[in-house]
Amino acid sequence: MIDLHTHTTFSDGELIPSELVRRAEVLGYTAIGITDHVDYTNIEHIISCV
Repeated sequence: MIDLHTHTTFSDGELIPSELVRRAEVLGYTAIGITDHVDYTNIEHIISCV
């Protein structure tokens, strides 16, 4: 199974990236794409986390 459109707490998702990946692995996913939204409203937050 593959999901190429997921979001994390960096935009409008509910899980941190590592937990999203962990849960996908438990459910048997072979690939996921993290597609968080970044724009002027959250860019500073995203940059500070890198």
